[in-house]
Amino acid sequence: MKLENINGIHQFFEAQVSINPNNVSLCFEGEELTYLKVNNLSNQLANQLIAKGLKKGQIVGICMKRSSEMIFSILAIWKAGGVYLPLDADYPKDRLSFMAEDAAIEFLLTHLDCRDTIEKAFQDFRGEVLVWEDFLGDLDAFSVQNLNLDIQASDLAYIIYTSGSTGRPKGVLLEHKGLNNLVTVQTDLFGITSSSKILQFASISFDTSLWEILLALSSGACLVLAKSPGLMLDGSLSRTLRDYKVTHFTAPPSVLAILDPTEYPALEVVVSGGEALKKEIANRWARLKKLYNAYGPTEATIEVLVAEIDADMEVISLGKPLPNTRIYILDEEGMQVQIGVPGELCIGGIGLARGYLNRPDLTSEKFVADPFSPGGRMYRSGDLARWLPTGEIEYLGRIDQQVKIRGFRIEMGEIESNLLELPGIKDVVVTLRHTVDGPDFLCAYYIAKEEKPALELRDFLSLRLPVYMIPARFMQMQEFPLTPNGKIDKKSLPDPGDTVTTGAEFIAPSTQLETVIVRHWSQLLGLDMESISTVDNFFALGGDSLKSAQLAGRLSQETQILVSVRDIFTKPTIAGLAVLIASREQSASLRIRKAPVQESYPLASAQKRVYLHSLQQGEGTVLYNMPSV
Repeated sequence: MKLENINGIHQFFEAQVSINPNNVSLCFEGEELTYLKVNNLSNQLANQLIAKGLKKGQIVGICMKRSSEMIFSILAIWKAGGVYLPLDADYPKDRLSFMAEDAAIEFLLTHLDCRDTIEKAFQDFRGEVLVWEDFLGDLDAFSVQNLNLDIQASDLAYIIYTSGSTGRPKGVLLEHKGLNNLVTVQTDLFGITSSSKILQFASISFDTSLWEILLALSSGACLVLAKSPGLMLDGSLSRTLRDYKVTHFTAPPSVLAILDPTEYPALEVVVSGGEALKKEIANRWARLKKLYNAYGPTEATIEVLVAEIDADMEVISLGKPLPNTRIYILDEEGMQVQIGVPGELCIGGIGLARGYLNRPDLTSEKFVADPFSPGGRMYRSGDLARWLPTGEIEYLGRIDQQVKIRGFRIEMGEIESNLLELPGIKDVVVTLRHTVDGPDFLCAYYIAKEEKPALELRDFLSLRLPVYMIPARFMQMQEFPLTPNGKIDKKSLPDPGDTVTTGAEFIAPSTQLETVIVRHWSQLLGLDMESISTVDNFFALGGDSLKSAQLAGRLSQETQILVSVRDIFTKPTIAGLAVLIASREQSASLRIRKAPVQESYPLASAQKRVYLHSLQQGEGTVLYNMPSV
């Protein structure tokens, strides 16, 4: 379907329903749903939202774990003329509460898996909370036909909150037309067909998740839903890619770095984005798969530049502008620079956001008149870049304090503002530290009379910030180095060293297994082995989900006992992890006992979903019958 025939982004999906009604649109935990089934359910939910009073342009929050109902809900909001706002259930309750209040959401869609989050984060919410399991039985009363409301391409489609320098996140307002353009262009660019399988890997709070969902559902392909990225970076991500025969996969370079491209024969296209793609990672993937490097801020509808990467390229570029996108490299005077000269990357075109919700000051600062396109606007990205002779763009870094870690955009000022609220801390500066072999990490330098345990600092920030924004290292100082004009000289801030004060008692390893674990912690975290206590917390020392995956893999290989990422999260100390591994070693040869014979057994989560859907279809349905085996 051509762009001029589309207004609402959901209409791409509806077109595929008419073309490929029986194609599998969703795969999740053994459950497969056709395009027709997903469309019927989302139409029924859209009608129910309208019946409950949803008006065109009103904002609806979704606080759900990855599930089929999450996809139904997103489509239903658009079909009903609403605006989608993702609310990540793993975010701190104060952040979720702020987002809901700032956006003035009218309805909140959720399910029982998020009950605890809803009760804690939305105590003061005055809108209507709709729990999927509660209203599922009522959907039959509503029509399954497409609504065909008067949706315009210029209508608001979704809001994404990104890190803000003031200490509060800011909501970016995006319209349907930007998504329409992106889907139209990239379906062809990445060779997506009705036989493709696209993995939905990104967090729902990250706009890449929408891109993954829409590329699949707008082309007749199958969307493979996966569990939370933070808990699937051990072996489960690899199993998902293999078992579902995923053909298209998008991930930041830090995730690609720990995967082996030879393990996924069905995988055809890999898109890297969110942070700088290093040559070593690019070469390894480009030799075996079609690899793309993508760039784009949330303020310009996910992506504006794409480069196809070949093995052994001299420069890993951001590529060329997508159709209907304008890219400028400007100097400090706002004039376009010559090829090879660094300047600020500015963006114009169809995908530009309206601005920031309730932030007219910041909107006028970042979204300015486009002097090269009369009547147009452009977004000042704050990224430093330059044109290459090939017509592609090379990324050179940031002009301001914003950085990206594992694909997440982070304003240092937001971390600093929150840390300054801790009693006893007089001043804070957060920087991105670079390593030769490992990933970059955040380090917070603070001025205080006494050094504070890293665990105390992490615990304080975890109540206010998402996990990915919490610095890996903290360093107490008496004063900051200054430049001749009196500003903090960040280049002169000391290396945080190879020791961390966690506040835990120092207990040396007492067994061979504990010594093995200490060695791996030391290598992964860049710390002195002699400084690590067996009761130190892995995350207090700077560990994260990626390092957890690496640790689980290394321990599994050396001990020949399966260690998962979940084990690292539940047993984050060396002493606890050693006991867990030892117990598995002792019980590894035990036989699994046969379950007692009884009349009925509890349903698995996937079986519950199938049962609920079958109830909706009524007696006589063959939707879930298997005609042959």
